Amino acid sequence: MTNEEWSAKLKKHWEELPDQIETSMTSKDIQDYIENDLGSDVRHDLDTLLEAVQETSDAFDVDQEGLLRFMLANEPMTGTHSYGFHTAYGRSIREHFSFIYKTQ
Repeated sequence: MTNEEWSAKLKKHWEELPDQIETSMTSKDIQDYIENDLGSDVRHDLDTLLEAVQETSDAFDVDQEGLLRFMLANEPMTGTHSYGFHTAYGRSIREHFSFIYKTQ
């Protein structure tokens, strides 16, 4: 492989990289979800919600967007519901999230 080919390959790789990196959720993402997806007015502190989402997703190793949907719209994540009810795992996530949110 020539230097020019190698340079072109590296350049292409670096251009594609930002699409592969998962970015962290922002307060604006939460606001957009509440207003656009849920069709509700924002009644919560967005920064506190964001902190609770980030800390809980780290503690339980779950996706931040899925966690937000679980907490605000009761959308199931893997292992959080059984026959429409919260499992012990789902209740544990909710309790952890609520504790973080209420103590901030």
